[in-house]
Amino acid sequence: MKKVVKTLSLFLSLVMVISFSGCASLDAKNVISLIDDIGEVSIESKAKIDIASEAYNALNEKDKKDVKNINNLYSAQKAFEQYIPEYISKKVSDYRFSNSINYDELKQFVLDYYDYLDDDQVEIIGCAIGKCKLKDLVISKVKESMKNPNSFELVSFDPGYIMKGSDGTFSTLVKITFRGTNSFGGVVSDSMSGTIDFNVNFNDCTISYVRSFFM
Repeated sequence: MKKVVKTLSLFLSLVMVISFSGCASLDAKNVISLIDDIGEVSIESKAKIDIASEAYNALNEKDKKDVKNINNLYSAQKAFEQYIPEYISKKVSDYRFSNSINYDELKQFVLDYYDYLDDDQVEIIGCAIGKCKLKDLVISKVKESMKNPNSFELVSFDPGYIMKGSDGTFSTLVKITFRGTNSFGGVVSDSMSGTIDFNVNFNDCTISYVRSFFM
């Protein structure tokens, strides 16, 4: 009799374990796994934290209650935020002094951290975007003045020192040297320098022409 009772007790315990472990939906279990996958938090944890957070927010209220490790996500978010100021300060400093900027990385940085930037940092990032995109903008304006724009060949380009004006417009003194064919088909070289003013769109890290004064 004791053996039967013991067996029945073990069976009921097993049923309860299976019941509790299986009550969460697949979506809730996925979020639980995503949170567990965050691991030790660093500045590199942003993607995992964002994915887990978005997945949790997409759950219905019932499934959210089944995510028993949600406090781990909150703790990870709080820990991550402590790394942000120092990380931003270093990246902005790098972009300020670098003449060789990876545009795709810069664009991702702006997408991830623009809301954390102060006014001075926004100006520096705007100048960095200008460094990346200004050459294409100037070339397009130069081609508009050429007899045969398809013959354009860039020799050199100096973006100058970019500054932000009180009206929010960025400006710089650029210098460009290029070659192209004239009306007679001969190849000639030319140089132009002058101020160009442009706006920065931080939503997609592009710039737009405002005005220019070339000599």
